[in-house]
Amino acid sequence: MRTHKQESAISRLKIKCEGKRKEDCYVSLHVHFLFLFHKLIGQAEKWVLNDSGVQIILCTCAVSGSLRLTSFSDNIQQCIVDECGMCMEPESLVPITSSGAHQVVLIGDHKQLQPVIQDQVAKTLGLSVSMFERHSNRAKMLELQYRMVSSMKHCSGIKCKNKLSQ
Repeated sequence: MRTHKQESAISRLKIKCEGKRKEDCYVSLHVHFLFLFHKLIGQAEKWVLNDSGVQIILCTCAVSGSLRLTSFSDNIQQCIVDECGMCMEPESLVPITSSGAHQVVLIGDHKQLQPVIQDQVAKTLGLSVSMFERHSNRAKMLELQYRMVSSMKHCSGIKCKNKLSQ
């Protein structure tokens, strides 16, 4: 069952397609529906960020600097960059600088996962050192292991030096 608005839109599209080749009509319909879809997604994002009352936004470092997030989010209290040990420093800076957060938390293990840099010039310029590694002397070591099964902590590949308790 179509609404009056839907019927009206279909009628307008039929009029636009009169006298056109079938392929041309499909292209203009496709563009029209892409425009409507894009507009609807924008309205949904605005609702989620402004009106829904969400308190947590999860996204990649790159998306955190996008206009769609930065233009709607003006009250970010805390920015958490997970797996920061594998992010290049400029990549880590995107959420930190664009969020305007009052507190920044970097989470990761720079000895387990480092940034993947294949270009020698980039390595020479220091991009293989993450922000997490650069500030690791100020890091707080995990004292309680929440995720590892107790029998696994004795495996030779896991180097926690028995500092963690279960």
